[in-house]
Amino acid sequence: MSYQAVNLEQEVYLYPFGNDKQVSFAIGGGGYVGYSSRYGAPATHIDWSTGAETLDLDHEYGLHAGYLFSLNLDVALGSTQRWLVGGKTSFQNDTFGNSLASLQLKVGRRF
Repeated sequence: MSYQAVNLEQEVYLYPFGNDKQVSFAIGGGGYVGYSSRYGAPATHIDWSTGAETLDLDHEYGLHAGYLFSLNLDVALGSTQRWLVGGKTSFQNDTFGNSLASLQLKVGRRF
């Protein structure tokens, strides 16, 4: 399977224990729109008028929209807490029925 996409995403975070601590936990949710191209499993197609069989890859492409949700855990480093290291796990689902789970590593600095 091959999947390529370009998305515009918006996500909102809820910090149930506050976001002013050295370790912060957040639940995120949002949506996205974009363009994708996906090649899936091979499929056999039969032209009933000629009886010819062809083997093609399942191909979906075009505009799509979807939703996402995530779990986030961040740790502020140092006495001034200027550096942030964290992780994010997320799940996305779109109108083509594509589901995508991902893990991300975050590194940031407060200015």
